[in-house]
Amino acid sequence: MSEPNPAALSGFIRQHDHFIITAHIRSDGDSIGSELALREILLSLGKKCYIFNNDEPAAYLSFLPGFAEIKNMPPSDIADYDACLIADSAFSPRLGSVYNTLQTDGPRAVAVIDHHQNPCLNDFCYIKPDASSTGELVYNLAEYLEIPVTGNIAIDIYTAVFTDTSGFRQTNTTARSAKIASMLFPEIKDHYPVMMQSIFEDNRYGGLKLMGKMLEASKRTADGLIIYSLLERRMFAETGADDSDLEHFITYLRSVRGIKAACLFRETGKDIKVNLRGKDITVDLVPFVRRYGGGGHPQAAGFSVTGKSLCQAADEIINALNLYLAG
Repeated sequence: MSEPNPAALSGFIRQHDHFIITAHIRSDGDSIGSELALREILLSLGKKCYIFNNDEPAAYLSFLPGFAEIKNMPPSDIADYDACLIADSAFSPRLGSVYNTLQTDGPRAVAVIDHHQNPCLNDFCYIKPDASSTGELVYNLAEYLEIPVTGNIAIDIYTAVFTDTSGFRQTNTTARSAKIASMLFPEIKDHYPVMMQSIFEDNRYGGLKLMGKMLEASKRTADGLIIYSLLERRMFAETGADDSDLEHFITYLRSVRGIKAACLFRETGKDIKVNLRGKDITVDLVPFVRRYGGGGHPQAAGFSVTGKSLCQAADEIINALNLYLAG
């Protein structure tokens, strides 16, 4: 059952006592902030909860209250959990290894809270694609449950909304998200300098060196409408960087004047990760990435490619994207 409001989800929460909370692979500020806010909400209702993700959370989010509670191993007593709450994703292989664990050993009752356009295949889904972020929906849920959004919950939700709108700079920024931020700011103002420094100014030196290689390798298409760059596996070895250093890389590509889209290709050894950002607000990238089994938002989307080399994937996708942008 899919609902555009939190009523059904709040009923689901009240019906269960022990929750596993999870989110998509390579979780970002929205998914991590939403998970931690959900944890605070559940604890305030006297529920037991455990955050189980595929990956270690990115270090730049370590300022978030409860950060140490995020685990990448299932609870030893997983059989005692009677419900699963998925934030910022559908119940799908995008959960990584968590998906398989939940399929075999996890609770049967599953609910989703998400702002991506996903089909509802679970018991309860609070899905609202026009919301700025999943954090915005968690705020709505807390309001519906009459739980004060103060202290830790405020920091978690503000971070979720702030990061998924790129600091209220993207087209998914709405009047509602701005209002939520203004209401939360008095609660988080003493933490704000540390939050902003962690999000924007906590780069590892290896990541900085990798960014230099990315910028040096960047190219523009002949018409100048697309900028793209390729990250080879050897570049990570040469710089000591890893995936956690990539958070803001594509933002620098997108900042170039005159482009319509930015694209970053990353070689992993198993597949090629493709990350896209739009700059022309009239272009919706979602139909394009769905051709490749991907998803996301109109101005921020991605997918994976298998069976091709890094250069082959880049050539094919940039040519296809050029045609797509030409309309």
